[in-house]
Amino acid sequence: MKILTILTLDINPSLKLSLNYKNEVVKAEGLNEDGKKLLKEENFKGDDLEDAIEEIVESVVEKGYITEEDNHI
Repeated sequence: MKILTILTLDINPSLKLSLNYKNEVVKAEGLNEDGKKLLKEENFKGDDLEDAIEEIVESVVEKGYITEEDNHI
């Protein structure tokens, strides 16, 4: 499947999401140790971008990387 968009998220964990023309995640990479650790626990492949971002935010809040009060994503 062709990659149309690459999105990087640097909120620690740092992630790189590769998306197809339907905005579905076809590949997710951890760009730092926390990102790699998150991807061992979570799988975003096949998710649409909105769902993947929602899951990432929930996961980083749950793990204490950011708080709901400090969430300005």
